[in-house]
Amino acid sequence: MFDELMMFFDRADYTIMVLELSVEEARKRLALRGRSDEATAEQTRNRFRWWVEKTVPAIEILEKAGRKVHRVDGSLPVEEVHN
Repeated sequence: MFDELMMFFDRADYTIMVLELSVEEARKRLALRGRSDEATAEQTRNRFRWWVEKTVPAIEILEKAGRKVHRVDGSLPVEEVHN
């Protein structure tokens, strides 16, 4: 559906950027944000479950379809990730 939407808006040459980060590091960073919607362990688990069930398969489908996917190590310092 995402791919069809991008085609509709004449953006067929899009690139997907995936910031890869361990679950442990992601949990630490979410806790540091202090957002109420990410405050409990259950909310964090739900968020990671959603990523694994919905987002990862979508990225894999688009990658298999020949879309450009750039994977970036999100555990690096901000400056390195930005570069």
